[in-house]
Amino acid sequence: MNKLIIFECNKNNIEKCTHAIHETLQNLSWIELITRNTRKEFISDKVLPSEPGVVIHSGGSTGQGYQCFHTFQNLNQSALATGQWLQEQGIEPKACSYLNSLPINHVSGFMPWWRSQCWNSKHTWIKLSLMKDPIALENTFRDFFRKEHDPVLMSLVPTQLHRLIAHPAGIKWLQSFTLIWIGGAYLSTELAKKARNNNINLAPCYGTTETAAMVSVLKPDEFLSGRNDCGEPLKDVSLRVNKNSILEIKTSRLAIGRWRNGNLE
Repeated sequence: MNKLIIFECNKNNIEKCTHAIHETLQNLSWIELITRNTRKEFISDKVLPSEPGVVIHSGGSTGQGYQCFHTFQNLNQSALATGQWLQEQGIEPKACSYLNSLPINHVSGFMPWWRSQCWNSKHTWIKLSLMKDPIALENTFRDFFRKEHDPVLMSLVPTQLHRLIAHPAGIKWLQSFTLIWIGGAYLSTELAKKARNNNINLAPCYGTTETAAMVSVLKPDEFLSGRNDCGEPLKDVSLRVNKNSILEIKTSRLAIGRWRNGNLE
């Protein structure tokens, strides 16, 4: 029988958290990433799928929280699909440096780190407090960008972009990136316009916890030319809008289970 390891993540133990994930993979177990504020729900070892993986929490678009079961194979496939998209843009994933300020217990912060593991690329965690101080942020990474000649990537949510783009130091920092995936919430027309006016290489994307992050993404050059959407589906994804105007996603990396209100769906 598989065993579920519960690990409480916080801003001071990121390295311990990633080590715990690696141990889970080696021991063919499951790990659930939580925070101090996570609503605790008991998940019996009896319901765990046979393959090892990660339980990732989601707030859900309706505000009703749940946990998604993703095998390591699912996560690998998501990372490889994103890497293939990068190669189509002329960017070699292995050569990239990935900066990450998003929480590892959420799919938005977990997948950037996981991608770097799959691509064997460089990855650097950024403290959340630093993201709230554009001047300190720009000063901290000035030498990094001066010395870094490889592509530099990042994933942001609109709230972070809004805060950074309101300050000259934040704009300068954002302009240093080869590509910035932006998702997790609606990107307003006004914020998109500010990014274009400052020649920031945004790649608006759409994804869910159930799909192990992004399923569609817009190329930065198309964004800069004025296009306002989330681009085209990745190679392992099919998208369609049904007769009820609901987006349907087809991909082999869908979560293999979802735990909600004490039940496995």
